Amino acid sequence: MRKVLRKLLPASTKRAIRAHIRAVVNSDPDHVTRSYYPSHRSENAYCLKPNVFEGDGLPIPPEELWACYGPDVQTYISLGKQQVAEMSRIIEESGSTLTNTKRVLEFGCAAGRMLRHVVELAPKAELWGVDINAQHIQWCVDNLTRTMPTMQFATTTLIPHLPFEDHFFDLVFSGSVFTHIEDIQRTWLLELGRVLRPSGRLYITVHDEHTVMQFDASYRNHSFADFIREHPVYASNKNDFNMIVIGRGPESQVFYKSRYLKAILPPCLRWVSHTPGAYGYQSAVLLEKLATD
Repeated sequence: MRKVLRKLLPASTKRAIRAHIRAVVNSDPDHVTRSYYPSHRSENAYCLKPNVFEGDGLPIPPEELWACYGPDVQTYISLGKQQVAEMSRIIEESGSTLTNTKRVLEFGCAAGRMLRHVVELAPKAELWGVDINAQHIQWCVDNLTRTMPTMQFATTTLIPHLPFEDHFFDLVFSGSVFTHIEDIQRTWLLELGRVLRPSGRLYITVHDEHTVMQFDASYRNHSFADFIREHPVYASNKNDFNMIVIGRGPESQVFYKSRYLKAILPPCLRWVSHTPGAYGYQSAVLLEKLATD
């Protein structure tokens, strides 16, 4: 049927159809790749130039890749180091340790803001970072992997699938990612549980009831807190909820009551600890992969 239509359509119509398809694709790059954020989204062609490396330290990403973590380089670096140190402390209190891990994954690594500091605590570990933002990952590959070959990166998608074998990692951590996953959070928890070895740790940060209290107290004048407090769904439900979702897709803001999040965990994961304020106004939840047959 397709071959017949090709013969019947005049050449001018075929050219018009092809031109229309190109126009749609070029005007909306996400039309083709909606499941992740492509690099250089506003361009339909681009070139990567060689990087020039100076000094022995890890390169610093450009400000547009900081994902709003700090107004300057010092804050960007120190905040990541502080949050990794807090994660390490929480893991050690659970009877495990970051130092002895052999493989670590940062799920939603952006430009490696936290992962770069894991190198200091686990210098022999194989480190991986994944993210749906291809521009962040490209920067990490071009800069961090070249500087530190034990750090590897890959662009993934919104679909809950990771390109790793079962039981591959000792630790998976994720800072402010489950704050943006609303409908498929259990599926992603199952996938992260799959790549964890038995007794491995999963460290995630979430908006919860502690965040709600912080938004009305010490973060009352914070611009993001102002934006959330003004939303009618949040305002009318913040004192009585299991989960609140503001916006949809990867730009959503998701709030969990901690007891609800604990109740909906997939059976492969065990709730270990809950630490309010471990990640700014977000709480940290530490989970353990249970032994399986």
